[in-house]
Amino acid sequence: MANAICTTRVTVTRMLGKLQQQGLISRSGDRHLILNKDVFASTSDLFGCNPQGV
Repeated sequence: MANAICTTRVTVTRMLGKLQQQGLISRSGDRHLILNKDVFASTSDLFGCNPQGV
């Protein structure tokens, strides 16, 4: 993932930790990343939601 976005593994790990603390993502037992669509929808336009209209 770090190579894909031209950064370091440490930076990706730190950012994933912050997103997890904020409840935006979680990790499954199989190490899959799970996006919390409801939280993302209210904080970003990632899912085509207009935060100003929510």
